[in-house]
Amino acid sequence: MPYTIPLACGMFLVVIGLPVGLYGLLARNQRRVIREIRQRAQQRGWTFHRRRWTGNPTSFRIEGQTASSVKWILTTNGSEAGSQGWSVALHQRFPSLAGVTDVAIAPRDSIDARLTVTGPISPNVASKIATMSGTAAGVLKLLREAREVPSCNDAFDKAYRVLMLPGQTSRPPVDSALAASIMDWPTECVAPHSTLFWRDPFAFHAEVRLPGPPNWATIEHLLTLGETLIARIPQNVEHTAPSGIVDRLAAGLMR
Repeated sequence: MPYTIPLACGMFLVVIGLPVGLYGLLARNQRRVIREIRQRAQQRGWTFHRRRWTGNPTSFRIEGQTASSVKWILTTNGSEAGSQGWSVALHQRFPSLAGVTDVAIAPRDSIDARLTVTGPISPNVASKIATMSGTAAGVLKLLREAREVPSCNDAFDKAYRVLMLPGQTSRPPVDSALAASIMDWPTECVAPHSTLFWRDPFAFHAEVRLPGPPNWATIEHLLTLGETLIARIPQNVEHTAPSGIVDRLAAGLMR
């Protein structure tokens, strides 16, 4: 069979070479995206770090500040166990805006696990939860006592719910214009799976969940959403330092 060896070699190149070639192309494209993110961040005077310890070559951390000098930290993280439709979380936090858990914005059809309670919580169980994590106790309080604040944008209000503790400012944290920006991302962005915002004893958080690594346009839009929202949420909230075993461990990981 004079053609057996060349044919086998050709099949090997197709079966093995094509995937390797595609991987190389994707890796080169991702390196270009990361390089652009680093350059754009540094042009603005922000600090860019590769998070090589995660084992993910696309993972990074940026430290910067808003136009009004509110400092923030932006990181990429992998998806949580059981997540569907997304693999990367682009997470922005504003440490100086930490406080009681008084506001949260999350999708209605797949409410984040941190904002879900199934069944009644007895006072004894609630006390034990507070001992383990003051943050978790704050979430329970929000879910028990919060009121829903509409944005007057029908599409957003059907897809998301905005929760606030009673006694906060009467101005809604999300108005119709901001709601539209949360729902409709620019076409050059990586299409988001969902977007979440909340305050806890660590920071005020803005997070977008993505099907893959973000590009610069995605980062820029999230930064705009975060900066717009922190100007609308209550500022003078009671500050509560992270408490409990779980919170102290989490605080160490966030540094």
